[in-house]
Amino acid sequence: MTHAEAERPPLFLLVASRVAEDILTGRYPEGALVPSTNAAAGELGLNPATVRHGFSVLVESGLLVKRRGVGMLVAAGARESLLARRRSEFTARHIEPLLREARILGLDPTEVRSLLERGVQREQGDTAARQPSSSPRMSSAVSADPNAAAGSSIRASNSRAF
Repeated sequence: MTHAEAERPPLFLLVASRVAEDILTGRYPEGALVPSTNAAAGELGLNPATVRHGFSVLVESGLLVKRRGVGMLVAAGARESLLARRRSEFTARHIEPLLREARILGLDPTEVRSLLERGVQREQGDTAARQPSSSPRMSSAVSADPNAAAGSSIRASNSRAF
C-alpha cells in the first residue's frame, strides 16, 4: 500500500462526501430521491455494501431519511445543516491557520485583507473563464425530475471522487 492509498479516506466516506456535496450544490434538494444503493453501486463500480455504508453515514447524521418502499430522500434542513458544519470547519481548517501564518510573516490585517481581495479577484476571473457557454446539450440535461439527474450525478461523482 502506497502512502497516498493509506491517506485516502475509505470508499464509503467518499460516497457519503460526494452525496453531501451534491446536497450542498442543490443537485439533490430537500425531499429529492438519491439513487438507490444498487444503482449507485453499478454506476460507481463499487460493492453495494460500500455504498449502503456511505448512505448510512448520511442517515445517521440526519442528512438522508429512509422511506420504506420509496428509497432515500434528502432530509428537511439537510443543506442548512451541511452549510453550518462546513462553515465551522472552514474557519478551523483554513482561516485560523492562515491568520497564524500571517502573524509569523509579520503581515498586518490590512495586508491580509489585500491579499484575500486579490485572491478573490483572481478566483472570480478563473471562474468566469471556466464557465461553459450555454448550449442545447447542457439545457437538455437539466430536468425538474430529481430522479432524472440521479444517474448523471453518480457518474460525475465517479470521475470526481474516485
